[in-house]
This record gives sequence, structure tokens and C-alpha cells, in this order.
Amino acid sequence: MTYRAAIVGLGRQAEQHHIPGLLGCESADLVAICDVDPGRVAVYEERLSVPGYCDVSDLLAEQRLDFVIASTPHDAYPAVIEAAAKRGTHVLKEKPFARNLSEARRFHALAKQAGITLMTACSRRFNPLYQAFPGLLSHLGRIYFVEGRYTLGIRNPGAGWRGERVRAGGGCIIDMGYHMVDLVIWYFGQPHQVAAHYSAAADPTVVYDSEDTAVITFNYESGLYGTLTISRSYPPKTERFTALGSGGSITIDRSLLSVYDATGSLLETRSLACSEQYVAATQIEYFCRMLSGKVVPVGLPVDHLAHLEFIDACYLSHELGQFVELGRTRENPWAA
Repeated sequence: MTYRAAIVGLGRQAEQHHIPGLLGCESADLVAICDVDPGRVAVYEERLSVPGYCDVSDLLAEQRLDFVIASTPHDAYPAVIEAAAKRGTHVLKEKPFARNLSEARRFHALAKQAGITLMTACSRRFNPLYQAFPGLLSHLGRIYFVEGRYTLGIRNPGAGWRGERVRAGGGCIIDMGYHMVDLVIWYFGQPHQVAAHYSAAADPTVVYDSEDTAVITFNYESGLYGTLTISRSYPPKTERFTALGSGGSITIDRSLLSVYDATGSLLETRSLACSEQYVAATQIEYFCRMLSGKVVPVGLPVDHLAHLEFIDACYLSHELGQFVELGRTRENPWAA
């Protein structure tokens, strides 16, 4: 079966990942596009030779779609998910799953009531290096420390909708930091406690309230602990994730995975032999196979409630100046 798909939101993420990924996917065809900017729609209509829309409701009413790929500003996702749910159209949406835990529960309920598949796109889950990481952890002995770092050098981190906390749900923690939070939960489960400190001070010429730089500390009852450093204003671009144990360490540094022994001697390296567009196509292909019931579902709403609990706790911790205990979503996804 070949699924009929449309892309909602024609920003950088769609241009660099979702459009090439969908065009490279064997199980789905791109049949329409949608964006609130008429000029942008016109450009992609001509480029892709598909009809374009400026309203997601019009798109869903006029096109017979199996699913949409949603890649919009964070405050536009509710309208997209609500419209898709009314039409029974499945949704593959860009991270974050929601702006907070309350909104995440609402999306969960909408998808469940409508009987649609709502998957959050976390591309590292389909990257061969990140997939290999958990299988190597047993070589580390007792793992006691985790470190993640994801930084960008954006000159005006407070500009646009990402600089408005109400629209974005937050700053670097909920946006780019979502990838690091996903890795922590994927590899080690939901932490026991989390604490965060952050600032919105990188650009003194603009007043904005979404954090541009953050440091997050988390721990587990097992004794494992870790830190995440996230910044939209800290060049050069860096993405690194490390697990340290009694027997050595494993680090993924963008497109290179390195394994070290306890003395720091390099034992093994693996490089990424595929493009980001291939990873995007693989993710969409997996989503199609989920719809067909051929693979184990991943990235569903119930899986991402823990992510939003973690992120909500980061913001609460900054306000309170103390660690915040987690675990409510682990015990009961519908807990208040």
C-alpha cells in the first residue's frame, strides 16, 4: 500500500528533512503541501508540482489523505492535531510532542478518541549510531555518569516565535533540548530527580522570555547521574552524548561514535554512513509500517508524557531553586 501524505509547515525542518524524506520514502507519496504563508506555498507548489493550501482544514477537506507530517511553530500544533483528529487522519509531528504536560495529555486524549496514530518525530531514534549506543552499554560495567551537550551559535536567539515562551512553550530546553531528553529517557528511563538553571541574556538588545542557555542536572535512585548543557547562543555547533562507566565510556559526537576503555584508550569508532535525508526517509517509512501494523509502535503520545514531565520539572526547578522529583507519568499517565 502507498499512503497519501501532505506536509503542514514549510520551514527549514520541512525543507531539509521532511520533504526529502517523504520524496525518498517508498511507502508514501507527497500529494499536497500547506503553510500559512501564501508566497511560500506558491514556491513549493511550483517546485514539487503538488497543490498547496494556506489552511489545514481546507487541505484535509479537499484532499484524501492517510497522514500529514506537521512541522510548524509550536503554538500551531493544537489546530493541526484537532483538525486531523476530526478527519481521522494520522499525524507524524515534529518534536516537541507538546509545550507542556497538560497539553501532552490533551493531545493523547484527542488521538485516542479519534483512533489516529500520533507519532512524534525524534530523528535520532532512526540514526544507526544512536541505535547502536544502547547495545554497547553493557561493555561499560557500572554506568555512573551521563553527559549531553547540544549548542548552536544563533546570533539573535530571542527573535521570532521561539523567543516567546507562551508560543514556544519555552526556549532551548523544550526545543533543541528535546532531543537530549529523548536520549536520556530512551537509554536509561525516566530520572528520579531533575534540576535546571537557565538564562535569556545572550542578546541584550532584545527582550525575550524563552531561555537561550540552560544546564540541567538529573539523577536516578540507582546512583546514576548526569548533566545536559543546552544553548542556542554558544558557538560552534556541538552535539555530543556520553555515558561513563567503570569499564570505560561511549561518546556520540554528531556523526562519530567512539568507544574507550577505562584508561581512555580508543577501542572502536563508527561513523555515520548515511545522510540526514536517508534518516528522515527511514523514519517516515517506519511510520508507514506502524500504520500497517508491521512494526512495534514508537513515539506515541503515552511514550512522550515522560518527556514533558521532565521538561516541566526543569522549568519548575528553576523557579523553586531546588530539585524536582519525577515519576508521576511512569506510574499513571493520567495523573494530575
